[in-house]
Amino acid sequence: MIEIHTREEGVYTITSNSTKDLFGYIYENSFTLLDLNINTIQSDGNSHYNYQFKMALHRPANISFILIVTTTQAFEQGDFSIIVHGPSIVSIRHRSEISFFS
Repeated sequence: MIEIHTREEGVYTITSNSTKDLFGYIYENSFTLLDLNINTIQSDGNSHYNYQFKMALHRPANISFILIVTTTQAFEQGDFSIIVHGPSIVSIRHRSEISFFS
């Protein structure tokens, strides 16, 4: 789980970079691991170069949202990076708690 906090209102573009085929899911408040499509604001798997995700979404100022990154293969792991472009700097932090279940 990755929490992204915006400081200014505007359109933010989130892209992944990895040697793995990645999917990204964005949630406003909560999600469930039983079905990652429930409560998603947006998701993407292969719209960017080399099987990476790229999502653009309008976000208000001073709001956080959750990004879940997963692979297409079960139990596959590997390094990845997330790049966020927008009208201002965002804060990004890794969240390991499971308190976001709905």
